[in-house]
Amino acid sequence: MGAVYKATDRQLGRDVAIKVVHQHLLAKPGMRERFRREVDTLAGLCHPNVVRLYDYEELEDGNVFYSMELIDGVTLQQRLEARQISIEQATGLLEQVASAIAAVHSVGILHRDIKAANILITRHGMAKVTDFGLAAGAQSGVFERLTK
Repeated sequence: MGAVYKATDRQLGRDVAIKVVHQHLLAKPGMRERFRREVDTLAGLCHPNVVRLYDYEELEDGNVFYSMELIDGVTLQQRLEARQISIEQATGLLEQVASAIAAVHSVGILHRDIKAANILITRHGMAKVTDFGLAAGAQSGVFERLTK
């Protein structure tokens, strides 16, 4: 859907991640709305194991992006492929991810793309769920169908 870049927020003096939608994709029907839905989903979430949204911008040239917490670490997929994870670490990460998913569900949102590549692990061993591009809210009816 886009690319993620490391940047510096000059006003607050902190490093951030910037997610930008590729310009050619913005021309596709519904893509801008899908990106905005991802932003709205992240804006309503506050949990230590969910990546935090900082800002969203729509530029005059039509580009859209948002800034979020920069995670200094790797994906769970990378750790698994490198076989750099113990049973104890995996159990701890699973508990953190389950807590994040439970919090997301409690506000009526389904992530719909939970996988090892969408779970970041900080250098301190904390799991962070990211990539809410396919998330669906209660208003979509998906949540109600899946929870019945």
